[in-house]
Amino acid sequence: MAKICQDKDVSLAVVRDKTIAFIGYGNQGHSQALNMRDSGLKVVVGNMKDEYRDQARQWSLEAKMGKSVFNRLQESNLRHPMLKAEDRLYKLLGRK
Repeated sequence: MAKICQDKDVSLAVVRDKTIAFIGYGNQGHSQALNMRDSGLKVVVGNMKDEYRDQARQWSLEAKMGKSVFNRLQESNLRHPMLKAEDRLYKLLGRK
């Protein structure tokens, strides 16, 4: 039988002083990044220049693009890739 964990069963102490980088924002990144931020964690976003990056900034998340995405990876302790699978595949293949 599955165990259901609740807030009292876990601690954020392990990640409290860490920076979590969301690479890509979109629909899933939006919800997860805001939940982590609202839980008191430091969240930054690396995203291409589009409406999702603007949305991240609107929600007071530090959002950068381009070469700054690599800076996000370097300055963070935890990385949360939120890119669509086909985007990653195209990037690996050098296609748009």
